Amino acid sequence: MNTIGYSAPRILTMNPSQLFAGHMAVRDGRILRACSLGSLKGRGKFETDDRVADFAILEDDPPAVSPAKLKDIGVWGTMLGSKISEAPEV
Repeated sequence: MNTIGYSAPRILTMNPSQLFAGHMAVRDGRILRACSLGSLKGRGKFETDDRVADFAILEDDPPAVSPAKLKDIGVWGTMLGSKISEAPEV
């Protein structure tokens, strides 16, 4: 299981104490957390990926999911410009 740290110009989070982040940790197609690169470095081995998409397309609607299930929402794919790319199978 590899954790990948994706960088982005700005990630809007649902955390009122940290509304924006610059990195997103993903493992096996699941978003683990939005955080700073420093915070990501303190959580063990990871790879970085500086490819940036305009946004991620999630498999479910976060406001419609219970808070306990947010961590289980998968990433269906990404959009960059007008190109939609489905996430690879993991």
